[in-house]
Amino acid sequence: MATRPTSMPQVRCTSTIPPALAARLAPMLRRAHNLGTGISGTRGIGKSQLLKTLTWLNFTHDPKPTIVLDPVGATIDAITGQIPYFHPEDQRQLWRRIRYVNCSPTNDVLPLPLYYRTGVGRETLFSMAQRLSDSFIKLDPKLRDASVLGANALIELATHLGRILIALDYQPSEIEPLLADIPGWSGKFQEAVARHPEVAESVAFVTEQFGALTPAGQRERSRALTNKLFFLADPATKAQFCASTPGLDWQALMLERQLWLIDLRHEHDWEVRRFKLLLLWQAITDFARRWGAAHAGDRTSPLAVTIDEVSFMFSRSAGSRSPLVDDLDSIINQYSRNVNLELTIAWQELYQLPPGLKETLLSLGTQFYGRMTDPDSMREVADRLTVHDPRLGSWIDANGRDHEVGFAELRETNRRRLAALPKYTYLVSRTAHEGEPPRPLETFSIAPLATRHYPDPELLASIRAQLTKRDGVPVADVLAEIARRGPASPPTAAPTSPDNPISPTTPTSRTFDLAAEVAIG
Repeated sequence: MATRPTSMPQVRCTSTIPPALAARLAPMLRRAHNLGTGISGTRGIGKSQLLKTLTWLNFTHDPKPTIVLDPVGATIDAITGQIPYFHPEDQRQLWRRIRYVNCSPTNDVLPLPLYYRTGVGRETLFSMAQRLSDSFIKLDPKLRDASVLGANALIELATHLGRILIALDYQPSEIEPLLADIPGWSGKFQEAVARHPEVAESVAFVTEQFGALTPAGQRERSRALTNKLFFLADPATKAQFCASTPGLDWQALMLERQLWLIDLRHEHDWEVRRFKLLLLWQAITDFARRWGAAHAGDRTSPLAVTIDEVSFMFSRSAGSRSPLVDDLDSIINQYSRNVNLELTIAWQELYQLPPGLKETLLSLGTQFYGRMTDPDSMREVADRLTVHDPRLGSWIDANGRDHEVGFAELRETNRRRLAALPKYTYLVSRTAHEGEPPRPLETFSIAPLATRHYPDPELLASIRAQLTKRDGVPVADVLAEIARRGPASPPTAAPTSPDNPISPTTPTSRTFDLAAEVAIG
């Protein structure tokens, strides 16, 4: 636990920005948020500080529901590390709206079940079951190359099994036990059909078609699915993604304008981290589409989503265009504006991105370009930035002769500017209003807003631990609950309404005064 301060912090958190400061912050405040924002540049230039500032404005200045996906944890630390400097009453208000998700839990876990309801729109057993197979296909696009025993087999089996398990209020943790003992689940099959008659078709597929195969045939038919389930082999991961009761409330996110901080810094295996990122991204975009469709035309409560180091979502192996690239392109260029989704995405340099993704990310309405080191990245960005700038209509050479500034000169000027930008400084291509072209290139520095001293690591660890305890449940309790599920468990209660196929669940919450526990380091 960090040392408690000798004096009470008195700094007050306010949503008011003085006019002079607001003018300086125009590139952040006066942009077409619904067209998205891209942040790029080499490591160490202060991208996390810029992401922190943009998120903080969403959280306090113009409060809106916000989700941060952070594979490395720097942005989350920058956000949480500044809260203890505020007056305790402000801290209480801020912590109350924050949910922290440690995606590599140890003792306590905030549950994120894979089969879940958003509570928005019509959600069928079929649509909920599709989420798992969709994530697996995005995780491994090569499955689509195996037409018989690849993606098609995975989707078919995962959908039928998912419908049955969702009808029973179970999770993917029961897929392998079910496949290993289909006759032993006959009682549960009957229970599922009694609760939801529409799953009779899925029960028939599992018992008659799949069940009629030889053991070797069953293993071959299910291999594409079961091979991917090894991601749930870790007990803590299973507890997080296969709990019955979700720990996050999508409705509360929107209505209370919460800030969800999703932290994957402790997940060191590249593929496991990518699996978790894809599950979370799919959950976010599915909800955004549903919420946007249910509130069509309402621009008063957008959902802001920030992704740091987006390259972590993609496979390291080179190959053809990933379906996730197509998904991102669809979200950015088709859905985000219509469903009121405000995306902020950060990456380092263009060469790190998979085929097709750089064009998608560079189409975001506002771009913050930090210093670059890769020559090809600098040239490509300089080409995009080189448009006629009326402020540079001509230039004077060493002999005093006046020259028109041509494309080549402007491009070289921009390339050199990109290579020489100091820390915390960006070239900004900003779209101020929807439907307008970008404004002339601006130089923008966040140095006055950046954290000069990195917060005390002990304080940050204490904050994360306390938030995890506040919002989570013990891993052992969730694993014990999972162990009780299966053919030997007693029948579960039927849903109260045929229009609501899954009984609504109440996220776990505990009363916890974090402000009274957190001290300035």
